[in-house]
Amino acid sequence: MFRLLLILMLAFLASIVGWLDFGPDNPLPSVESNVDRADSTQVALNHNVLFKQVPSKRKVTSQDTADSSMTLSELQGRALQQQLETFWLTCQSEQNCQTQLSQLRASLSDQDYDLVANYPELKQQWQYTIGSMDLNQFATLAEKVAQVKRHAEMVWGLESSRVLADEFTLYDFSLDAQSLISQPSEVYVHQYQQLIERWQANEATLSLTSDVARFEKALTLLPSSYASAQRQQVVEQLSSLYLTPTQVSDILDRQQQVATQEQQVIDYQSQLSELKVSLSSQRITTFAQMNDSQWQAYYQQQIDQFRIDFFDSN
Repeated sequence: MFRLLLILMLAFLASIVGWLDFGPDNPLPSVESNVDRADSTQVALNHNVLFKQVPSKRKVTSQDTADSSMTLSELQGRALQQQLETFWLTCQSEQNCQTQLSQLRASLSDQDYDLVANYPELKQQWQYTIGSMDLNQFATLAEKVAQVKRHAEMVWGLESSRVLADEFTLYDFSLDAQSLISQPSEVYVHQYQQLIERWQANEATLSLTSDVARFEKALTLLPSSYASAQRQQVVEQLSSLYLTPTQVSDILDRQQQVATQEQQVIDYQSQLSELKVSLSSQRITTFAQMNDSQWQAYYQQQIDQFRIDFFDSN
């Protein structure tokens, strides 16, 4: 039974990998809008982050975490959300949010103070807005992205592009990647490289910091219009560009394992279906004299024995 569950789970996971990735032909991707709440012992708020002035400002990426050299006004995306979450998690646990907000009032700009003070309500409003939006009514990805950004501005105001910087980066990259749809297979790799170069500054946000990640992303963006031979040629070009021979071998091995597992699941379901048809026939012929209790016991015994025999032979 454990082996059956394992195979079914592996096959199911393999089947949804493509669904989770987004490409030019797929719907609007989603990014987790709010960072996970950490244990309170690990997120003690450093109030100096909100007060400290920085002599020379540097560009802050969405992957940066708040430290004592950054002010709130320098943060964006997940780093900003993390700082806001931490502030409210801490002050709520200490039951002194109004006191801490009063202390911040003189040290923050009006814009930053309003963001901190109103963050819980704005976050809740945004979650409700996202949940109630029907993006299926829009035909193109561009229309869907525009709709999301329009609603984001309605909720977050001028802070929308700052608070949701990571989400917007992902959406805009997806829009740019749509240019690959119309590219012939002969130039796909070159056009993909140019796409990656245009977004090099955001590779951390896009999770494209390794050659393997760039290879896998290229596969998800392959146009569905390519014939099998064209896809194979492009994959070979991408492999030679982004992967080492060892990585290519590992990927091929994983693909073979998945294919084998998927075939086992197909065989199992097919043979089980045949057995159930045969048992249904036996119920009204060979074992018609059995009462319901006897039949159920026999039926379950046959199913259990089939499972044992199947997995012993595979």
